Amino acid sequence: PDDQKRSRRPTDDEVKCIIRTAAAQNNDAVNICEIDNAIYLWRSYLRNQDIVDALFFVYDTKQKAFLDFHDFKRYLADLNGGLDPQDVDVNAILDAVHSNERSIEKIQLTLATTLW
Repeated sequence: PDDQKRSRRPTDDEVKCIIRTAAAQNNDAVNICEIDNAIYLWRSYLRNQDIVDALFFVYDTKQKAFLDFHDFKRYLADLNGGLDPQDVDVNAILDAVHSNERSIEKIQLTLATTLW
């Protein structure tokens, strides 16, 4: 079962998220220099999917399939020993992962956590 999960093809929505996150110029396309980032992002997500799903179960309280600004900030606060991060820091991470609608999708959570 784990091998199947690790080798599954991404859905169209997952591909869009990967491209948006990996594309440095926010142009909905990945250039040859960004391919490695896109592949890394997908593989990292697959390796950590069980953890990400568990975290979304806790923090995605409205079951929207993404963490909005406040959900994500609460997640970062828990990572930060209960101390609320400043909005500017949360926004910096959202900018760095090229978030859509100021939110974090499952595929982006591992990268966002690494950046924190």
